[in-house]
Amino acid sequence: MSAFDDFLYIQQQHTDTERFLRQLKEEMRVTKQEYLGLYSPALEWLLQCIAHGSSEALEGIIEKYKQSRNAVVLNHIISSFHPSYVATHALSLTALIREADAEAYPKHQLYRTLGINLVLGSPPRDQVLPILNDVWRVVKKFTNVDEYIAVAEVFIEYPLKHCSQKEVNILLSDIMAHVSQDKAYERLQPQLQSIVFKVLSNFHDFEVLIAMDSFLPMLDLFTGEHQVQVARALLEAFTSKANIHDTTSDPLIISTVLGMAKILHDSMNTLSFQDEVRQVTHLLISFIRRVDFGRDVEKQLNFYVDCRAALGNFDQVKQRLVLGVCSLAMKTLQLVKGKHNKKTSAFVRACMAYCYITTPSMEDVFTRLHLYLVSASVSLMNQSLTQAESFLKASITLVQEVPPMLEVDNQVRSTEEQLVVYLQDFLSLLVVVPGHADHGPLYLVKGLLKVVREYPWEKGTTGKLRVLSSTIPLFSAYYQTELPYHVDKVEANDTLYYDDSDFKAEVVTLINSVIEEVLEDVAKAQGDPDPAMQKKLARVALDLFNLTVSGAELTPKSATLAVNLFTLAKKNGADAAYLRSSITYVEGLKGKLPPELAKKLRTL
Repeated sequence: MSAFDDFLYIQQQHTDTERFLRQLKEEMRVTKQEYLGLYSPALEWLLQCIAHGSSEALEGIIEKYKQSRNAVVLNHIISSFHPSYVATHALSLTALIREADAEAYPKHQLYRTLGINLVLGSPPRDQVLPILNDVWRVVKKFTNVDEYIAVAEVFIEYPLKHCSQKEVNILLSDIMAHVSQDKAYERLQPQLQSIVFKVLSNFHDFEVLIAMDSFLPMLDLFTGEHQVQVARALLEAFTSKANIHDTTSDPLIISTVLGMAKILHDSMNTLSFQDEVRQVTHLLISFIRRVDFGRDVEKQLNFYVDCRAALGNFDQVKQRLVLGVCSLAMKTLQLVKGKHNKKTSAFVRACMAYCYITTPSMEDVFTRLHLYLVSASVSLMNQSLTQAESFLKASITLVQEVPPMLEVDNQVRSTEEQLVVYLQDFLSLLVVVPGHADHGPLYLVKGLLKVVREYPWEKGTTGKLRVLSSTIPLFSAYYQTELPYHVDKVEANDTLYYDDSDFKAEVVTLINSVIEEVLEDVAKAQGDPDPAMQKKLARVALDLFNLTVSGAELTPKSATLAVNLFTLAKKNGADAAYLRSSITYVEGLKGKLPPELAKKLRTL
């Protein structure tokens, strides 16, 4: 403490005399502020030593300061003591700052240092507003906007943490008034950005935030990269984990956030890093999920239309929009309890038209295929048969565009497995799709078979054989008097072509042609020396064996075919567990298959 006393005494003896000040200015060409700044490192160390672990020392230090009124000393007093001590004496410190010598140290820096401590500490509740009023009564009169914004950038957190939104709004209004003069905001973008970031990090209720009449006008002040960063911060705050389960239907919030989302969306280009694009895409999708108009499905669809127009450059965003519209159609079906009227039918058709228009704009072929299939399923469940057929026909046409190889994560990979799985799902849906009055009951599956046969399958693969084999359960289902599953209020082929001999004859013809084609291709591939190919053929043969014994009527011809297929599978090294389970399955079909068949299979 004595060292501090010595400093104050020497400083007061020298720096406060007219002669010394004149000497600084004329001979040394140094201002008083620059000269006193030279003492800062030593003074800071000295005060930190005094302040360490001693709250009582603050009052004594302040009393000693009053004797010198050196603003540099005051700044280091405020910055050296713990924020809680400073916050407790904030009112007396504001009075000292008002009377401080601005020539020795800028007042805006003193207020800034005080603001940092008030944000970190907690002043007494009864002093919160008096402190703010005392400070801002002086600060708002600053004519230098740079000095003003330096204080405001720090002090904005004070009302955010200790006051209500009313005080925050008043302070934002005052900031707007100052930075709007002579368009000062154009050169104060970093400081304004910092202010907005602090507001967003401390406000979790967007309805209250957007309702403040000073916040939205402040967003309009940003340009260029600062505008992008503010847009991103606002989206991150809106979609933060704290709000992850919240949804909104507030039109002002939606309009504001959508505008920010478009700014962020438009900032991405071909030069953007993939990781950055991924993060932005995630933010956009999270925003879309947060908007829910409840039972007002028309407003929800309009929102999806606006999003497609504003955020249409990313496939994942468009995929989320299409899935959202499909969910909207299903929600409508649920609201009307499965009974559409003229208005709701038209709305569902509008939803499906949205999906039909949006899906082709995506680059990834498998994303388009799956969305077509989902859209077709939703159309069927909503009794929109014409649109369901359109989606299915678009899928069949698109299969021809699937490349045999695709680059994924910088590696070239075969698309066969994806395509086979997709086509099997497609065939599952065709079970409940009714035939066409003009084109016939089987025109879709015929078109699919044509595409599968013409598709450039890779050599040494069994993709074509697996897809052809997968059509057999479909034809078997068509042949039954009743399909295994239905879509409510949709008449399928078992109703439309009930007891139609021509229909059943055509089904049998197609089954026989598919089986013959599979057997011919298997026979041709038998000569392939690759052991891996033989394993694949064994799997195809065993699959076809199980389809035969489970779905075909047992005749000498079909029984012989089953035994030959099982023999081929075993010969080519089919999986032993699969072979055993197949025999066990045959043994379980008591009454349908003779027990001799299972015994013969075990002896092979």
